[in-house]
Amino acid sequence: MCKWIPVSERLPKEGERCLIYPVDDDVETAIFEHGEWMAWDFLIDIDTVTHWQPLPELPQNKRPSENFKLPDFLTKQQQNDVAKAIKSGTPIIISGKQGPTGKTTLTRILRENGITAYEEWECTKIVLNNSSKDVQI
Repeated sequence: MCKWIPVSERLPKEGERCLIYPVDDDVETAIFEHGEWMAWDFLIDIDTVTHWQPLPELPQNKRPSENFKLPDFLTKQQQNDVAKAIKSGTPIIISGKQGPTGKTTLTRILRENGITAYEEWECTKIVLNNSSKDVQI
């Protein structure tokens, strides 16, 4: 089990996914990028985080096989984005225009290699536009 590291002692490496403990809040999963904590789709005030710890390694069955190769129809940027998601354990949502673009093929290849991937049509999208001051908890 990892131990909590005070942010006053040291911060994680750039791009590292961590558990964080913000003051007066629940433990969150976040990534440390550009000197900020990002939890899913919102920033967490860096001054409120007191401790962090690295996430454990992913289970072996969640790692692609040694001979895993991304399809050639992906651009270099897309390959880098997929590789970063795989490394961090972030689920991948694949979207694109209607028709045969490789969406289903890419989803199948990723899933066959133990990577969490969805085509956009398989997901439910929730859009929240009210400011947080209007939300009653």
